[in-house]
Amino acid sequence: MVKSINKWSVKLKNYYKINIFILKDSNYIDIKIMTQKFLFSINGKNVSIPYRIYKDPIDTSDFEYIYMMTRHSDGYIREKFLKKILASDNLRYEATPFIVLLIGEYIIEILEIIEKNDRIYPYLDLFFRENQSYYLILKSKIISYWNEYYRDRFPNFKDYVGSKIILRLENMNSNLIKKMKS
Repeated sequence: MVKSINKWSVKLKNYYKINIFILKDSNYIDIKIMTQKFLFSINGKNVSIPYRIYKDPIDTSDFEYIYMMTRHSDGYIREKFLKKILASDNLRYEATPFIVLLIGEYIIEILEIIEKNDRIYPYLDLFFRENQSYYLILKSKIISYWNEYYRDRFPNFKDYVGSKIILRLENMNSNLIKKMKS
């Protein structure tokens, strides 16, 4: 039986921190590193993206930094950096996995920004061709968050913004969706 839990946070590569939990028992000490990353393929190369970042944001035009800030623990900061990405004249495919991760979250204001931005959909289509297995995970997350947080506000799933994103993706690439369902 665990008697106490101590927690420390450690910064890693200045982008995010990991939480280290030490579980103290009368017989042992177990160290567990609690970190979560997402692994995607972009242009045939594996890309690892942290679940959350706890670093205070700075003002910069560095694309990689801006992408990383969409993983910040504060939803307002995620939204601010998403807007920077989408406002850029040079929207890049490399930003897509960060946007996909935002689609899989519960913050409706972020979903509304993404849903209205037509420029991102060709990149999303390409992303899901390259990362087919993640589409079903994303769809499941959208349905789950609707059910948990927005079902009272949108009794019909089709009226929820996440559903509109799913429908748009499936209309763009019906062959891919059929293949994944079988």
